[in-house]
Amino acid sequence: MKKMKKLFAVLLTLAMMLGMSATVFAAPQNEDLIPRPQDTVNVTINGVGEGAAVTLYKIVKADYATNDMGLTGYTAVEGVDLASLANQPTSQTINQIANGLLSEAGAEGHIAAYETITDGTVVNGTYTKDVAAGVYIAIISKAADGTIYNPILLTAAYAPEGGENNAASQLVGGAVSTGDHYLWGATAVAKSTKPGIDKEITGGTTEDTTMPEDTSKATASIGDKIDFKVTPTVPSYPTDAVNKTFFISDNMDKGLTFDYETLEIAISGKEVTKRVSGDVTEFVMDGKVIAKSVKTENGFNLAFQYDNLISDATTGSIYTPVVTYSAIVNENATIGINPNTNTAELFYANQPNKGSSYDDPNEKPDPQKDETISKEEDKETVYTYRLAFMKTDDAQTDPKPLAGAVFGIYDEAGNLVDVVTTNEKGYAESTNVKAGTYTVKELVAPDGYTLNTTEYKITASWAMATTVVTGTVTNCEYTSEQNESLDGVQVGWLKGNQFYAMDEFTGEEEGVVKAYVKKTSTTSTSMTEVVENKEGAGVSMMKEAIPNTKLTNLPSTGGIGTTIFTIGGCLIMVVAAGLFFASRRKSAK
Repeated sequence: MKKMKKLFAVLLTLAMMLGMSATVFAAPQNEDLIPRPQDTVNVTINGVGEGAAVTLYKIVKADYATNDMGLTGYTAVEGVDLASLANQPTSQTINQIANGLLSEAGAEGHIAAYETITDGTVVNGTYTKDVAAGVYIAIISKAADGTIYNPILLTAAYAPEGGENNAASQLVGGAVSTGDHYLWGATAVAKSTKPGIDKEITGGTTEDTTMPEDTSKATASIGDKIDFKVTPTVPSYPTDAVNKTFFISDNMDKGLTFDYETLEIAISGKEVTKRVSGDVTEFVMDGKVIAKSVKTENGFNLAFQYDNLISDATTGSIYTPVVTYSAIVNENATIGINPNTNTAELFYANQPNKGSSYDDPNEKPDPQKDETISKEEDKETVYTYRLAFMKTDDAQTDPKPLAGAVFGIYDEAGNLVDVVTTNEKGYAESTNVKAGTYTVKELVAPDGYTLNTTEYKITASWAMATTVVTGTVTNCEYTSEQNESLDGVQVGWLKGNQFYAMDEFTGEEEGVVKAYVKKTSTTSTSMTEVVENKEGAGVSMMKEAIPNTKLTNLPSTGGIGTTIFTIGGCLIMVVAAGLFFASRRKSAK
């Protein structure tokens, strides 16, 4: 702070010098300190990010006597008021000048610098450059970490005789840090900010894994609703910046279906409401539109109206919005180690004094086409699993695969989550599962076979995925009409033709109806590879096939009783036949 005050004191001295004649700058006692045009001094900016480009624009120059022996005063470029610079300049003053410097030639308010310097050096985060006497605006851009730098004021001025260190006319350079704040005037703005975005899953089932780099994973089954929360680090822009882009976008993978109705913005201590205007949804706080959104193919664009997010015009404080929304896991979800990815993107202006704001949600920023825009992103992944098993007859050797067997898959709470049918190779599989243990029950036996009433347990687990099954799966077709269903058992809910799991609704919500299985899912998949303990495959396969017994075979248990009944029936038939023929012979006589 002391350094900043000294710099402003020097600037104030510059203003006082204006209009003074050359006689004011009488030759000092030390001839070596006479101001000359070739004088230079080092200016420094600390806290510059890696890879950043620094450009100095000279807006005030020193004027020298005709014999180049002495300073006569200072002159500012057209469009810059030197007095305003000397009198504790505000961030607005500095940014207005920067806006003019970076505008196109011929544009209203354009400022043409005396000199543009681009060859300074940055070493270990410190920029240095030897410059001639004058005032400079430093513009920092393209930092590798995406940091935004507001314009910085630097000075290189002569101290008057008897000034600092009692020097006669010493040229003094300026040093400033990008972390300093402008403390003068109406607005305090940080000179640098690092925008970012944090996305997290707030709803879903997590499973501990044995993967060393990741101890837990969010898993879900088809029909499950996944809740997301996005918290951005809001960029800090000065009041007079021309580019205040603050834009969030998200687009789901094909295995997730975005639910646009769930998109909300929350701000602590404030009420935010939604209103629809055509295809655009407006988010309103305190009577002002703070953001506008549109639905994209499978996600959203959200353009914030930056000025309406300012919470305190005096301090420049800004509200931090929290964005929440949901997606439904659908039948296209990938299995196992290939997750269903969902990426949130934050776009912001890396040069607040250049370009223009993207405040229309229909116009998504593209950093590849607009160098004034940077992007940060954060992704979340949802994993789904598959259960597979085989159906055969009960032959002890070379069992025959059986097609057409219908099975119910039940979760640990006893809810029916899927109905599957074995294919011609005897395989059936369910993708309607997340991490957990399930019960497999045979509902309909193959033609010509008895129903197997044994209940089988199988666990969908990252670490227990022992079999890789490849191929395509035809999933359940659902109906809201119970009389059209396969078995009349509710398996979930339908809302807008989208299937939801049983625990997502209570049935009292508007537009939500019961879901039944109309047709069973089948699969053309066959087991192609068995790999023990293959983590991440996402497929759990029963090691033993589920057997069925032919109806023509007599079971061993209770076989004697059945034989007795059979023999007894035959004896009765023989006796009846004998009596019949005996009766006919008697009648004939």
